[in-house]
Amino acid sequence: MHLVRLGEHKLYDCWMPMIFQGRYFVVEQAYRMRFVSVFTLRNGRISFEFLRNVPQQSKRSRCLTTPEKIVSLAGGRKGLLYSVSHRGPFLMELHLPEGGVVQAHGLDGSLLVNGFHMECPTFDGTKACCLVTDQGGIACNPRLPLELACLVSLEPI
Repeated sequence: MHLVRLGEHKLYDCWMPMIFQGRYFVVEQAYRMRFVSVFTLRNGRISFEFLRNVPQQSKRSRCLTTPEKIVSLAGGRKGLLYSVSHRGPFLMELHLPEGGVVQAHGLDGSLLVNGFHMECPTFDGTKACCLVTDQGGIACNPRLPLELACLVSLEPI
């Protein structure tokens, strides 16, 4: 078990399945519960849209929680931006700016994104499992930007 510090926030045994539109998705699985956190990086600081399934103040989108998932609505008239299940089978839906949806299914330490299967080990502080572009392209194991990597630390528990 290990502790991940993201700025002043502590997360335990988490993995980072996805980066999408400058948002970093982090998942913690504990006590049969799934906790999803989503954050952005602004001016060298981490800003959470969700912290452990709880919506935070966000200027970029309207965030809410349903009994099954977290949902973010983009600002203006853009509509749904993303949703992530925090109960039942793990499913992420990322809504592309020009239309279309990218779905990602979590499968025991791996991720299935539009037919691509990727291993997603526990977060090591240096990279995510997958990056999805605005056009729906996929990059595997992208490195975190140095600005963010400097704000992440790992500690054994």
